[in-house]
Amino acid sequence: MKKQMLAVFASALVMSVSASVAGAAGLHPLGASFTPLGTMVPHEAQSLTGGGTTYGVAPASYDLSSNLPPVGDQGQQGSCVAWSTAYYSKSFGHGFSNPYSSSNEYSPAFVYNQLNGGVDGGLYPSDAYNLLVSKGDTSLAKMPYNQFNYTTQPNSTQLADAALHKNISSTNIFMGAGNGTATARTSVKNALFGTSTDHKLVGIAIPVYPEFDNATATDSYVITAHKAGEKSRGGHMITIVGYDDNKAYTGGVGAFKIVNQWGTGWGNKGFSWISYDMFAKEVQEAWYMNTGN
Repeated sequence: MKKQMLAVFASALVMSVSASVAGAAGLHPLGASFTPLGTMVPHEAQSLTGGGTTYGVAPASYDLSSNLPPVGDQGQQGSCVAWSTAYYSKSFGHGFSNPYSSSNEYSPAFVYNQLNGGVDGGLYPSDAYNLLVSKGDTSLAKMPYNQFNYTTQPNSTQLADAALHKNISSTNIFMGAGNGTATARTSVKNALFGTSTDHKLVGIAIPVYPEFDNATATDSYVITAHKAGEKSRGGHMITIVGYDDNKAYTGGVGAFKIVNQWGTGWGNKGFSWISYDMFAKEVQEAWYMNTGN
């Protein structure tokens, strides 16, 4: 079943070109670097009607979380970009209609280990998307993830298998903080809802503030835009799996449901919500992938 995954990446740090990987005491590592302004042309979200596909009108709420692989855990490694793109978004194309196992969950190690230059310093999302098109990915069963090993390269057998599972394309939807407009928000919702045979996950890279680190184990908690005076500790990539236009929180209404890869001990068993207001103010890059599956 063909699935396209939309990835949306967010940051208020528009000039950031490196990731903050090592977490402070008691905090999880991150790992998303943001594309320097000027290397790509900022533009608003495009209509998601490519390839002759007409997407349905999105309802007021939608949730794909029951169709995901199990909540992942990047451990002490700055591989969040590889987890969002390969493990969640690419795996979703297989697992949406089939039970998940390590044989149809894609390996973040295949992506991260080839792109990090031998340093656990995170990735640009664009590099991960390009690799998934040019080289594909192999399964976790064939290239397991090890949080303490970010240098081992795939062997010829793993590379050959990955070549059978290349993405068709990846597309940048918008760039630049403040471009998470109503148009972009609608595109994300339409992508998630999709059609009966074509749904997309949405990945976001965000600047991490205390509101995110301190996400509580309740479904009512909504991560909002950072408060004045707070400092981001770096960039992190997560994945949008649903939305609710009527999700109420102090100061507003409307939120996207997200899944993280810090294990089930973060947030509500690995999930939380981000407000539409945060999306509007802090999103910097938006992408989606056509997995061809």
